[in-house]
Amino acid sequence: MNKKRWITFALLLAFVCGESVLAQNKSYNLSDLEWKLWGYRPNNWRMFGFDPNKENGKADVHGIDVKVPGSVQKALLDANKIEDWNYGTNNEKIEWIENRNWLFTTNIPDEWIEQNKLIRLRFKGLDDNGTILLNGKEIAEFNNAFIPYEIDITPHLKEKGNVLIVAFDMPARYLGQICWTSKI
Repeated sequence: MNKKRWITFALLLAFVCGESVLAQNKSYNLSDLEWKLWGYRPNNWRMFGFDPNKENGKADVHGIDVKVPGSVQKALLDANKIEDWNYGTNNEKIEWIENRNWLFTTNIPDEWIEQNKLIRLRFKGLDDNGTILLNGKEIAEFNNAFIPYEIDITPHLKEKGNVLIVAFDMPARYLGQICWTSKI
């Protein structure tokens, strides 16, 4: 496998570490939560609606366990959805992964939410571009793995049952392909 291509591919779909929820002088680590991974053909999750609490026939991958920080490929490998890309030509069997939108979902614990307090999400790196949703509403976009993002989520919170979704778009086509690397 072309090593340059794998590194690019892994970086584009990785969920980089250091995420936290800040509630005025308190900090919680989102890595401690249970996360699920969903895979959709481009924008199907938007067109057909997405609810992490319901099965959706339009998803190619349905709510598998994923670690944060982590990667789509590792989650799919751990769930026995793909073969190890490091052997033989298995890398060719997983080329479909980069042609999907990937949604990482979790529930924010109710005890983390304090009324009349400013609550922010802090992401040290989201690789590479996409949208952050809270309770089904788009609250922010991201577009650079090297820029930390901090988002005030206070106006979007409910008293209970807050669902956080980090939706990653497909990598840009100009980033190259197997055996052919772009000039960036």
